[in-house]
Amino acid sequence: GDFGARMVCGTVVNNTSRTIGYAQIEINLYDSEGSLVDSTLDNINNLEPSGKWKFKAPILEDNVSTYKIKDVNGF
Repeated sequence: GDFGARMVCGTVVNNTSRTIGYAQIEINLYDSEGSLVDSTLDNINNLEPSGKWKFKAPILEDNVSTYKIKDVNGF
């Protein structure tokens, strides 16, 4: 990321036939021992039908080793 910040990056595809007015991805962040140390998220507005969203969620804690995507939702 910018200024050396770490990020969780990926792509979400709207595989519906309607525009998603608001979409959000929630991610848990874990240390090397598997302990939950933080969480992060990214969101977007107006994801069109068949649209691709390239999300980037910042990692602010230094001791994060792994992550799990916990939820992707939209309305």
